[in-house]
Amino acid sequence: MSTLTPCPPSNRARLNLERTRATLIDTNSREESSSHLWFKCRHPDIRCPIQTFLYKAIHGAFRIGNFWNDIPQLAHRAHCASCNESPETLEHILIDCDNTATSTIWRLAKQTWPNAFGLWPDIQLSLILGCGSIALPHQDDESTIRSPSRLLRILISESAHLIWVLRCERTIQGLNHLADAIKTRWKNKIDQRINIDCHIATIYNRKPIMRKLVKDTWQAALLERLPSLEEDWITNLEVLVGITLTRSPT
Repeated sequence: MSTLTPCPPSNRARLNLERTRATLIDTNSREESSSHLWFKCRHPDIRCPIQTFLYKAIHGAFRIGNFWNDIPQLAHRAHCASCNESPETLEHILIDCDNTATSTIWRLAKQTWPNAFGLWPDIQLSLILGCGSIALPHQDDESTIRSPSRLLRILISESAHLIWVLRCERTIQGLNHLADAIKTRWKNKIDQRINIDCHIATIYNRKPIMRKLVKDTWQAALLERLPSLEEDWITNLEVLVGITLTRSPT
């Protein structure tokens, strides 16, 4: 049973929900309710640790920025450890900070997004908080494009969470992440998601609809890197060994 039981929202949570609803109107072409946003932050496409991260982020529960200002001898923690920005907000950490991790990870996510799925969205904090509610609409009707929506949820949630993890390692452990190490960690996260999807579709849930969902989610991105991709790549992961999922920027 999930531990993410909704609690009464704070003023920060209400503000975050309002901004998220406004952003999703542009993304989904419809307005989502607050209860829907809370429910979808536990979307099954999002891993459990990231579900908890999104839940806390909406509530503004992280001890960052102004939280430290009134604590003697710890006021320096209100500043960003990378660029000394003060106060250090979640929006600054995930999007605005000019450290190598933030820029590298979002660039990799954008390069992985296949051209066939349309334009990569403008990443905002509100879109990250509401990534579980992303439902890209068809141009011709009001239905949802399922596979692109699923890939976008995965790319945004995994990228934002990794940025947060690397920030905590820099701030708490004093680690200095090199660009190559950041790329490797992000690519490993996405490779892991592809492997999990393939195992679910071939071992735990062998229904044709699940196999089609996994195939439609990843195949467009894989085909842009490997035009000769075999039809049975879901059951033969060896064909993906050595593939660089991200394409070179043009």
